[in-house]
Amino acid sequence: MSELETLLQSPRHCRHALSQASLEQLQDAQANLQELIDAKREARAQEQLDRKGKRVLSDMRSLMAKAGISMDELQAVLPK
Repeated sequence: MSELETLLQSPRHCRHALSQASLEQLQDAQANLQELIDAKREARAQEQLDRKGKRVLSDMRSLMAKAGISMDELQAVLPK
């Protein structure tokens, strides 16, 4: 485990390392961490949405194949 991972995963190590920081430095660090957390959450949500979209498309293609409908036939009846 890297030094950074140890620092971030251990409250005791984290408190010790940050005990000398000013309030402003801690608030800046908090804001930066929140930005990282938000970005990770957004990326995870996008990945989940992409996976769901691929599953739905795959399911739709499967159902179309079972019904004997080609993609060209479907596109021909869709509004433009």
